[in-house]
Amino acid sequence: MTLQVLGDSYTSPNYLVDAKDSFWGLLANDLNTDIVNYSSPGFSFDAILHILLNQTHDFKNDFFIIGIPPTTREAVYKEASGYNLHKTIINDTDITTEPISCLENVDNLKIIERYESDRQRLNHFSEEWHDIQVLEKVYLIHQYFTSQNAKFVILNLSVPFVYQDMWPAGQYIIQQINQLKECVIFENTYLSINEQDNIKPPDFDQYGWQGHPGSDGNLNYYTKVVKPLVDKLGWFSI
Repeated sequence: MTLQVLGDSYTSPNYLVDAKDSFWGLLANDLNTDIVNYSSPGFSFDAILHILLNQTHDFKNDFFIIGIPPTTREAVYKEASGYNLHKTIINDTDITTEPISCLENVDNLKIIERYESDRQRLNHFSEEWHDIQVLEKVYLIHQYFTSQNAKFVILNLSVPFVYQDMWPAGQYIIQQINQLKECVIFENTYLSINEQDNIKPPDFDQYGWQGHPGSDGNLNYYTKVVKPLVDKLGWFSI
């Protein structure tokens, strides 16, 4: 039995917070499980989806945290880049890193930067529409994991999505996502709960409230959001 964690720098091991003090480390301790962490700084949601669908998982026994990073990123496959994606395995006594042999490097670039010379694409780019497309993928992931009887949560690691259920292009999927008990998307995100409680990240001077929460911010998020959520889902009684 393991806790599998997927995300970007906000859930990467020892990225401005020790793994044991991260919200997912605190959860693993309360669940008494080892950790398999697939997170990597700069990951896009598409990269996370790629790993989810290209790795084997023990849906019967494992727990899953699926993190949603900032959405304005894209996954770009680079042939023979010399860099393999990896997973970090954490248990009580050791931390090891293993390559994911079936995957090559996935580079993530902000959409605006990648297509800065493509004026037609930029002129038609809508961040709101892009967010709706991400939410559609979230919904499909939820349906897939539910069909596997998996124990999972999908957590928005960045700023809250705008809840705009009157917009015809997104009202249905927004309403559907908002009803899913395993998802925390529109409020009380990893970043927003700490801004709300005025717990500044260690790199606040560089990134402001979009910086990376330290041990106090992770404890706050775990105590107020993650632990009550998974308790309601019955994880602690398994």
